Amino acid sequence: MSLEANERAERIQYSLDEANESIEDVKLLIENDRLRAAVNRIYYGVFNSLLALGLANDFETSKHQQLLGWFNRNFIYKSLLDPKFGKIINKASNRRTRGDYEAYVEFDKEVILEMFDEPPHAGNCKGIDKIYMGCSIRTRQLMFNELMIIYG
Repeated sequence: MSLEANERAERIQYSLDEANESIEDVKLLIENDRLRAAVNRIYYGVFNSLLALGLANDFETSKHQQLLGWFNRNFIYKSLLDPKFGKIINKASNRRTRGDYEAYVEFDKEVILEMFDEPPHAGNCKGIDKIYMGCSIRTRQLMFNELMIIYG
C-alpha cells in the first residue's frame, strides 16, 4: 500500500507523538514502582519511533520483528549506526516480551532506570551515531527522529 505524502506525514507525526507519550508514561510508572509497565512503555517509545523512521523510508509494517529486522538491515548492518543501538533495542524487546507474557516476572528498579536513562559513554561510534553519544531512551528517541529527518 502506497501512502500519499500528506497521509504519510500524518502517520509519521502520530507515531512520534505516541513515542513521546510513552516516554512521559515511563516517568510516572517508575515513580510509582510500576516496573513491568515501565518496561512495556520504554519498548513502545522506541518501537513507535522506529515505525516513524520506517514510514519515512517507505517501509510499513505492524509486525514487531519485521520492523526490528528492517532497522537492523538498513541501519545497523550497513554501519549507519553503532551496533550497540541494535543490542539496546533487542534487549528492550526481549524484556517487554518477558514482562508482558511470562508469569511472575519482576524487574529491578535499577535495571529499569538503566534502560530508561543509560549514562552517556563514548563507545564505538559511527556515522550519525557520533551526534548521540548517550544511550538514554530519550536520546535514542531523538536519534530516531533525527534519522527520520535525514534519511526520510
